[in-house]
Amino acid sequence: GAGLPVILSHGCNLDPHDAGFITDVNPEQIAKKLRLLLTDEELRIKMGHAARDLIATHYTWDTVTQQLDTQYKSLL
Repeated sequence: GAGLPVILSHGCNLDPHDAGFITDVNPEQIAKKLRLLLTDEELRIKMGHAARDLIATHYTWDTVTQQLDTQYKSLL
């Protein structure tokens, strides 16, 4: 939501789409992704915009409550 790219581990079970990376949980892999984001401003900005768009389209209160409502209705 802050417009910043993310670095996620495989275990978090979230898809960052174009807003970041999924990497192994080890210092070398995380450092590699951090270095890439720190040195590639264009990529960082692109992923930051994608992150903001991802939150705006999938994780607003209205969207989440609509998804929950749909799930609850399907269980009834």
